[in-house]
Amino acid sequence: AMATRLAEAGELPNTSNPAAAYVKALTGPCNPYPVSAASIDMDAINDWYAFCQAKGLKYDRLHDAAENLGEMLLAICAAGRATPRHDGVRWSVVIDRPDDMVIDHISPRNASDFQWSRTYFEPPHAFRVPFFDATNDYKPAERIVPWPGHAGPIDRTEQIEMPGKTDPAEIWREARRRQYELIYRPDSYRAMQSGAARVATRG
Repeated sequence: AMATRLAEAGELPNTSNPAAAYVKALTGPCNPYPVSAASIDMDAINDWYAFCQAKGLKYDRLHDAAENLGEMLLAICAAGRATPRHDGVRWSVVIDRPDDMVIDHISPRNASDFQWSRTYFEPPHAFRVPFFDATNDYKPAERIVPWPGHAGPIDRTEQIEMPGKTDPAEIWREARRRQYELIYRPDSYRAMQSGAARVATRG
């Protein structure tokens, strides 16, 4: 009940949760035009907060006062497997997860100029992820995450950034998830819809 009241007031108890950082970034001094709790979809934020708690997703990072708010929100959301969304009235997020509800079918009846593309690449042997290690007094560290199925020496690596991640176990898990995204999400689809035909909402 206490967590619910805090959430309704625009505050979330676990400050390492990306959802809490998102609300703070929107309502705090980092935003040149701070928003009120009424301008945030707290039902969606509470849902995201619970999702991050269940997945063990954290965000621990100090931001530069001169940092662009949009970039800050993107980094915070990425740490929680989401992207920021503003519907013209309230701030919310789109969580990267399966959903049972079908919102719309895009077909030749309501769309045109359909395009499909696939990205082909030769994967590295591993990802290198620099981070500040919370298990070692936040000293600079690096985690090597082998590519799924790779066997043998690691000679070719690619560095990726994970802002706000300080837990070595979470670094490994999220880097491996990114590798699977590259393997199993190689396709992009595009189509044009008129305003009258477009009923789907992003996410």
